[in-house]
Amino acid sequence: MAIIPAVVGQLTALNGAVDGVLDRADSFAAALYSYAYDDYVLTDLAADVPIRISFEAEFEPYLEIFAADTLERLHWQRGSFSHSPTLFTFVPRAGRNVRLRISGWSQHDLGAYFLRTLPSTPPLPSGSIAAVPGSWSGALDDADAENPLLPGFYSEDILLDLPVGSPTQLSLEADFYPHLQIVNSDTQEVLASDAHPSIGANAQLTVTPEAGVKLLARVTSTYLSTTGSYTLTAVPGKEVDLIIRAATAPVNATVGQRLTLSWTVFNAGAHTAAGSWEDRVYLSTDPLFDGRDLELSMAASGELLHSGSSYTATATGSLLATGQAGRNYLIFRANSTSSLAETNLANNELVLPIDIDPAGPDLEATALMTPGAAGLGASFDLSYRVSTLA
Repeated sequence: MAIIPAVVGQLTALNGAVDGVLDRADSFAAALYSYAYDDYVLTDLAADVPIRISFEAEFEPYLEIFAADTLERLHWQRGSFSHSPTLFTFVPRAGRNVRLRISGWSQHDLGAYFLRTLPSTPPLPSGSIAAVPGSWSGALDDADAENPLLPGFYSEDILLDLPVGSPTQLSLEADFYPHLQIVNSDTQEVLASDAHPSIGANAQLTVTPEAGVKLLARVTSTYLSTTGSYTLTAVPGKEVDLIIRAATAPVNATVGQRLTLSWTVFNAGAHTAAGSWEDRVYLSTDPLFDGRDLELSMAASGELLHSGSSYTATATGSLLATGQAGRNYLIFRANSTSSLAETNLANNELVLPIDIDPAGPDLEATALMTPGAAGLGASFDLSYRVSTLA
């Protein structure tokens, strides 16, 4: 049975405010040793009504949202190290109590922090695409609203009135660094995203609309306060769906050991996957992927993957000396940067447990042989034998 940590207080969703301090008297995360944290119960939540949480600290803060009864991690956000507020939007679900955890991004982070809750009002759509093929052209400028999930980034929402059940490929071309998000209009949940760190390269996503779900295409940039013109184009999409069907890895390892890893990716879509994408493997202290996880290996794919076909990739990765001992997880992620447009990105992961021994082998040096004497500054031969103790 999981031990639920104590909370230090409550934070209301109705313009709440908390000023606190992380110090050595605080709890320390069991999975992340040397990370002090404070937990708060979030109160006055309304189902499916987004709230914005502003947080800043004297250190680089890290904010997490957990289910209160199971400690399942629901969301996370890394804060700014510049002592400026970071805004995070969270959409509560009916029947679920949640708690907020504030900690440092780095080990041993301590100091004052400040939490605020703010009302969240999503921007009105700037246009719509109601036919396939179809397009919408616009421009980001300083009169636009900030992206609700990326404060400081201008954004415009395009309503997608697309055929239900038919995959549609969206392509965002811009004279800035394009970032395209697909958002549930009712809950403001981001369903998929693709960002390109270069001008002239399109951000692309494939969506398959469902009955009763209103979708928005949110146009934004990969850099703060970016402005410029853009064109969003919708064309009939190809059904490409990469799934990691199997993976192999050691179930036990020691810190510093090199691991041999392999995984099999299957195209469950009806069309051929064409283009380039990257698969990655991460080491995590929990079975959920986030920015704290350590990348162990990467394999690039540039070949065609036909419908119903698969490939197997093999790579090696080293467990660093700073690796966390005990139960860890290997997270295999196909198309890890979403560079390949897919109808479903939610099934691209496979997680395997791995137990890490911090000690490594117990070595003994024996049979040491040295010369009987040596002059100052002279070279001499030294020999010894290293064996592993049982």
